[in-house]
Amino acid sequence: MIGAVAPEILRLHRIVTGASKEPLPTFDSPYFLISIPNSFIGGAVAMAFGAATAANCFMVGAFWPLMMTSFARQFRR
Repeated sequence: MIGAVAPEILRLHRIVTGASKEPLPTFDSPYFLISIPNSFIGGAVAMAFGAATAANCFMVGAFWPLMMTSFARQFRR
């Protein structure tokens, strides 16, 4: 689950430190209704596919949000 949250933490860090020009997201209920289940699903996928070591679990979990983002971009086109 930590790996699935890592890309969002990095994104928020870039916004807060000024490295990114994106606006800070609004932390309302839709943000959490999407983020929390996505984190749990990423953790479950990490356990299912990369449970050999903690590093593998982290990498698979971190890959999950990136994969969902690419799927979402494909459907927008």
